[in-house]
Amino acid sequence: MASALVLWEIMDPLNPSMVEQLDEALLGRAVLALELAGEVRGLCRLMGWWCARAKPGLDSRLSYARALIGIRQVDRAWHILRELESEFPTQVEVKLLTARMFMERGWGARARRVLDELSSLPKDDARLRLLLE
Repeated sequence: MASALVLWEIMDPLNPSMVEQLDEALLGRAVLALELAGEVRGLCRLMGWWCARAKPGLDSRLSYARALIGIRQVDRAWHILRELESEFPTQVEVKLLTARMFMERGWGARARRVLDELSSLPKDDARLRLLLE
């Protein structure tokens, strides 16, 4: 993953030909490396660049939404999560992140409705337990 982080540091995010030279897997690894390193600014720049040129995968867009929630850009995160919800209606991670965003926004009732959709998860699921605490 370190090589993916180095890639982002040396690439010119404004160069439109870069997306043709990089594959989705490498860009996805760069996003993950930036998220793990806590480089929110770099992650948001990379994802903004990538989203303007192509459609990143599920994991990369989830990382982007988490970063946006972390810097309180909830409207942008909500836009991404709505897209993911329509593309992946049964994806648990999308629903959990949506519920977390609602809770952080102070919308407990909306968060509860989303969490109710996850009734298939065991009550002791660590991800669900963290949100309920």
